[in-house]
Order: sequence, then C-alpha cells, then structure tokens
Amino acid sequence: MYKQFFVLFVLAVLVLASGCATTTTDPQPPVQPTTIPTPLPTTGSLELSSTPQGAEIYLNDVYRGTTPSTIPDLPNGSYHVELRLRDHTAWDTDVEVQAGNTSSVHATLVPLPVPTTISTPVPTTVPPEPFLGCWIFYTQKGNKTDSAYILELQSGGTGQLNVGYPMIIHWSQDPATNVIYVSGPNPNNPAGIFHMDFEYNKVADTLFWREVSAPFTRIPCEMR
Repeated sequence: MYKQFFVLFVLAVLVLASGCATTTTDPQPPVQPTTIPTPLPTTGSLELSSTPQGAEIYLNDVYRGTTPSTIPDLPNGSYHVELRLRDHTAWDTDVEVQAGNTSSVHATLVPLPVPTTISTPVPTTVPPEPFLGCWIFYTQKGNKTDSAYILELQSGGTGQLNVGYPMIIHWSQDPATNVIYVSGPNPNNPAGIFHMDFEYNKVADTLFWREVSAPFTRIPCEMR
C-alpha cells in the first residue's frame, strides 16, 4: 500500500510540474517601414530684376514678360538673357540654371546719353533720320510670294506696321550700335508685346531684320 501511495504522489508531482511549465516563443523582428525615395527635381527657376524696373525680358530671344519676374520650370542648362528698356542701353548675359535651385540676375540699365549743348550754331531744321519712311518685306511660301510686312517709321519714335491690318508701333535707336528697336502690342497675346530689331544699311538703303536675317526695302509711303 505504501508503494501505491508513493506512485500516486510521484504522478501528482509530475502533473503539477507540467502545468507550471511555460511555452516560450522566439521574438519576431520588428517590421521595417517601406521607404519611398523622394524624386529629385529636374528643373530650376530664374529670378530677374532690374533698375529701373519694367524692362522687357528675352530668354534665348523669346519674350518672357517684364522685370521683376521669376521664370519657373526651366531645364538644366545655359540661357542667354537680354533686358531691353526704352531710352536705355540693352543689357545681356549668360546664366546657368540648375535643377532644384533658383538663379538670380539683376541688371542696372544705363540711360541712353543725352546730346550735350554745343557752342556752334544749331540749324533751324534738323535733318530727318535716313531710315525714316516706309519699308516692305515679302514673305515666301514655296516659290510664290505669300504676304507682305509694311513698316512705316515716323519721326518722334512712332510708326505703323501692317501685316494685313495696321498696328501702332514705337521705335528707338541705340546710338552706340545704331540698332533700331521696334515694338508694339502682340496681336496673338493682348498682354504681351512683339519686338523687332533692325540695322540700317545706308549704302544699300535697306533695313536688315536681325531676327530672321531678312531685308526690308524702301517704298513710297503712298503705296503702303
């Protein structure tokens, strides 16, 4: 009987020991968050200002408003900047634009020189500029004449451009380069302007349109 009691005692101890045993599990490593890389910028900006303000901005010969202005979303690269303001010398430079950055350009525009008073007698009548008058340029389509640009330059810096309909224009001349700047309202953009640059060839008596490398020839103003 003592033996049976001892066996029962041992079984009870084993049962209690198994109940107190704990099951352990290996800890799971923390879940790493997925990182989405931020895309690198591909364009930059160009900030332009001038003294005085209101200069026309030409970026690679394309009109882009007036100063002060910021031009966004420009691809990496070098750009030619030209600022033009009536009665001031034109100003230009090359600038590098880098993605993610804003490049700044500031220009101080120099007024055109004012003629000084001379002691010699001044004639009562001032001879007109040799390029004043009416000029024509024919556009070509294939081997045929397509249309005509008729330009009239009047004294006092005003005039008219006819491209099928008349437009009032203004002009000025840079005495340092003798380049004639013509500007007027842009018919394709009411808020913008168009600009044409000319060089006068006194020997050939032509106005050379620099943007398209084409000559305007003189005509009687009665034919405009």
